[in-house]
Amino acid sequence: MTEVSHLLKRGQCVGKTKKGKGTKWMVVVNGEGIPLGNHLDSASPAEVKLVEKTLQTIAVPRCGPGAPKHLIADRAYDSDPLRKRLAQRGIKLVCPHRNRRYKKPTQDGRALRRFK
Repeated sequence: MTEVSHLLKRGQCVGKTKKGKGTKWMVVVNGEGIPLGNHLDSASPAEVKLVEKTLQTIAVPRCGPGAPKHLIADRAYDSDPLRKRLAQRGIKLVCPHRNRRYKKPTQDGRALRRFK
């Protein structure tokens, strides 16, 4: 009975966090704020690990005209492995570097103007 009641309280994609249970809803929008794709997952994994699952849900062409060329995100997405994986797909990651980054910057201020 305890196991069954535990499953009833917990829905799909609900995971434990430091402050209880929760979910993350990742949404990709175009420059005008129109949603292109979304992904619902447990709140425990980092957002940088959910990017590629979210990009797979986009309903626009993956290559050619209309395909996304830039991904603009906040500094939580600053990850060199993520930049490499997105570059293989032809997407440039535009996000500010984390404050304590010890590697050389990968972009100058011109690309970050899109972030603003």
